[in-house]
Amino acid sequence: MSEPYKDKQIMDHWKIVPTKKVVGHLIALTGLRLTNRVTWIIHPRTRACPKYCIIELTVTDETDIQPGTKVSSVVYLGFAEITVGGLVVTGQTVTIQGVPIGKVVGFSEIHYPNHLNIIVSANEAFASDYLLSIENASNANLRYKLDDQVVFEAFS
Repeated sequence: MSEPYKDKQIMDHWKIVPTKKVVGHLIALTGLRLTNRVTWIIHPRTRACPKYCIIELTVTDETDIQPGTKVSSVVYLGFAEITVGGLVVTGQTVTIQGVPIGKVVGFSEIHYPNHLNIIVSANEAFASDYLLSIENASNANLRYKLDDQVVFEAFS
């Protein structure tokens, strides 16, 4: 049996389905930038994120990211624990404390089953600003804090 995502059987018929929002909270902040990291985006455009699972928010400023392609320029923002599980879908807007940081462009299972990497497309300014906030701030003044709410907004 063939893999319908990998064989591109689904791509021509792909539609964004209505979903509920998926909610979590930050449990660790990382703040690491790599420009030569080869992270392969898996073919499926959705991933189930059950309650209590751990995900890593990985931000990129690269464009035209598609399933099966690689991402090299990444900023590891941090880890979140999902508190309201559901389906995360490419194209969903991701917010932290109600402020949009970008859209889900794919997933990497490089560290699975330990955690799922969710790749979020954000502009260069966001990535640079976040790294500066990590490098130049005391823990009391970081842009994000532990327990900040992460939301993958619902599609309707």
